[in-house]
Amino acid sequence: MQKNERVVLMTVVAVALIVRLAAIGALGPSVIRFGDGGDYLSAATRVCSSGSYPERSWLPFFRAPGLPFFAVAVTMCHTEMVWLVKVALALVDTVSVAIVFVLAEELFQDGKSSLFSAACAAIYPFFIAQACDVQTEPLFMFFFLTSIWLALRAVRSPVARLALLAGVCASAAALVRPVGLVLLPLLAAALLCLGPAKRNHPIQLLTWFAIGAAICLGPAGHPE
Repeated sequence: MQKNERVVLMTVVAVALIVRLAAIGALGPSVIRFGDGGDYLSAATRVCSSGSYPERSWLPFFRAPGLPFFAVAVTMCHTEMVWLVKVALALVDTVSVAIVFVLAEELFQDGKSSLFSAACAAIYPFFIAQACDVQTEPLFMFFFLTSIWLALRAVRSPVARLALLAGVCASAAALVRPVGLVLLPLLAAALLCLGPAKRNHPIQLLTWFAIGAAICLGPAGHPE
């Protein structure tokens, strides 16, 4: 990346953060408008008070634990600090803007197109809106995009840790929103089919990807 492109990217990321924080301030830092937001924070409070994750919410089904545990981590169990959860989600969403850039760079190898993609993500109203409340989308989008970028990097440069981290991020996306489970077979297939054929690299990458996924999903499957 050239110096001027780096400056533009830093500016785009800064604008993304400012816009998101301004939107949070305008809509109310401690106001929860999203219907499920209170339920996620309630689950986080339950984790802090009892040490266990609730099997069901106020609705008769299980909620993925990713966002509640994120709230626990960023508030250090002060889950009443709604504003802090919102700010943390805005920061994560801002990082996703940078991930859009590196993902576009990986796909198109064109700095201008990558910067344009990041700029669109920075000011896209839907992305801004979802980062202004307690919702799963910012966290899911971060892990979703990062897992794809890492998998593509692993295909281009067959390094074990890239495949491992891709598996961790894909599983983390699934823990935030179960629809993310579709990433596991898709990225595994990409590593197997697109990876370099020499010295069994595709099998090695797939193995490390599976290990990363198991590291993340294993504890979730055995909470006790």
